[in-house]
Amino acid sequence: MTYKLVNKRNGEVIVKEARIADSFFKRFLGLMFRKDMSLEEALVFHHTNSVHTCFMRFAIDVIFLDKNMQICKICRTLKPWRLAGSLAAKTTIEFPANKLSQQDISVGDTLFIEGVDTQ
Repeated sequence: MTYKLVNKRNGEVIVKEARIADSFFKRFLGLMFRKDMSLEEALVFHHTNSVHTCFMRFAIDVIFLDKNMQICKICRTLKPWRLAGSLAAKTTIEFPANKLSQQDISVGDTLFIEGVDTQ
């Protein structure tokens, strides 16, 4: 199942194909060893406040969300073999690098995850 990520402030759809890393294996593997990701793709990790880019082949943008799905930190173009986090975060979302520079999005915005059935 994929999800849409929507910015509540302006109604803008950030991505149309967000996936939730909802199992041990999906969380462990994340984006490691992939060659790239599309601009309409994102990976959501609930119950985490940090990410690493070890074993990744490309840079990513990351949004950190608090318990109310409000953006508390944005990291742009996090290169491979780096770490990032936010103590206030409860959810992290990974995007392809430079995706967030194309969006009207900022710290304080609240995101909404809308379910889309692809079957």
